[in-house]
Amino acid sequence: MPGTKGQHYITESYQLNFSDTKGKIWVLDENGKIFSTNPINTFKEAHFYTITFPSFPEPLLVERTLAQVEGSFATVVKEKLEKGLPLTNEDRVSVSLFASAMFMRTKSQRENLKNFFTNALGQMKSIKSDPKLV
Repeated sequence: MPGTKGQHYITESYQLNFSDTKGKIWVLDENGKIFSTNPINTFKEAHFYTITFPSFPEPLLVERTLAQVEGSFATVVKEKLEKGLPLTNEDRVSVSLFASAMFMRTKSQRENLKNFFTNALGQMKSIKSDPKLV
């Protein structure tokens, strides 16, 4: 899986909208340190979207799908929005998918989903062990 270990939870293309003329953004880290850096280095985590279990054949499916969504959105921005041109229905879908993905791909949302599925699994195990709980 070379080249896919560091996966952004805030897209590089989105971060570039806040960059200076040198392509750098300013970041305030968890320790209160403020610094300038390239968006390629920020808001990412190793294997943030990698799915690994034996029966799942494509561990990078989520990362690849998000890359496609981001690519479509970046094209709409460059070819239509920056030029003030009207959007087609397909363009609107690209923008909507990107906005939805941005909302869902945060660290806190990932933790919420983990907690939800962990609780659901616990409840299913309880029901399986005691059918009277249904």
